[in-house]
Amino acid sequence: MSFQLLCKQDEAHDDSIWSVAWCSNSLDGIEYILTGGADGVVKSWKWLDNKRIVEDNKMMGHNLGVVGITAHDNKVASVGLDCTIRLWNVQEGTEIKCIDGGPADAWSIAFSPDGNKLATGANEGKVRIFDARDPECSELEVLNAQGKFALSLSFSSDNELLAVGGMDGHIKIFSNQNYQLLHTIEGHAMPIRSITFSPDSQFMMSASDDGHIKVYDAKHANLVGTLSGHSGWVLSVCFGPDNHAVSCSSDKTVKIWNVGTRQCINTFTQHTDQVWGAKYSKDGTKVVSAGDDCSIHVYDCV
Repeated sequence: MSFQLLCKQDEAHDDSIWSVAWCSNSLDGIEYILTGGADGVVKSWKWLDNKRIVEDNKMMGHNLGVVGITAHDNKVASVGLDCTIRLWNVQEGTEIKCIDGGPADAWSIAFSPDGNKLATGANEGKVRIFDARDPECSELEVLNAQGKFALSLSFSSDNELLAVGGMDGHIKIFSNQNYQLLHTIEGHAMPIRSITFSPDSQFMMSASDDGHIKVYDAKHANLVGTLSGHSGWVLSVCFGPDNHAVSCSSDKTVKIWNVGTRQCINTFTQHTDQVWGAKYSKDGTKVVSAGDDCSIHVYDCV
C-alpha cells in the first residue's frame, strides 16, 4: 500500500477542530469534507480533483463548540456544547432543523447506515434516537446506557446493532430493531472516545484514553485483540476496507492499522497538536484528519 499526504488546509477554523466527516452527496455528485470546531462553526469543503480542498459553506448556529458531526448522503447533522442538535443542507449551507438536546450536553452523534435514524449520546448516560425521515425529527426512543456519560456511539453496518461507549470505560450493545440491551462489556479502565464497526459488521473496535484500541467479535462481544502503539489518548478510530483501520491521538499522530495482524502499518506525523478525528472516505482510498492545530489533512491510503 501507498501512504502519503495529498493535501493540507491550514487555519481551517479559528479554533480547534473537534469533529470531521466525509459526505458523498448524490444530489450533485461532489465529495465533501465536513468539520466542526471549538469556534461553534460547521464548515463544508469540496474535495476536488483528488488533490485539493476548497471551502464551500460556513454554517453558523451553534453557540458553543461542535463536538460531533455525521453525514448520510445529503443529510448532515451536528451536535454542540450548547445542547443543540442541528441538521443542515450541505449544498446550500443552511440550517434545516434545530433540536433541543435537553438539559445535558450531547457529545456524540451518528446516522444509521440506511439514514433513517439519528442517535445522540449525552452526559446523563442517555441515548436519544430520532426519526431522520420525519421533517420534525421526532423522537423514537430513549435508551439508558446506565453510565455517567454516553461519550461515543456507532451503528453496525448491517443496521442491526447500536454500540455506546461510556466515560466509565464500559460498552453497551443494543439491538437497533427492538432497542433491547444485548451485551455489556467492561472494555477499558478509562473513557471510550470512539467506537466503530467493520464494513461486514463482524467486528467492533473501541478507542480509549488508556491509549489502546480493542477489537471485539460484535455478535458475541468477545475480545479478540488489542492494538497498541499510541503514546496518548486515542481520540478516534474508524474501520476501513480490507481489514484496515485508522486512528488518531493526543500524541499528534494518525495511524493506519492492519486489524488482522494487529500491526500499525503507517504513522502520519504531520499534525502539530492533538488530532481529534480521522475518517475513511466512502471508497476507502483516502483518510481525512483534523485537530487542535486547526488544520485538515487528507492522505492517500491505497
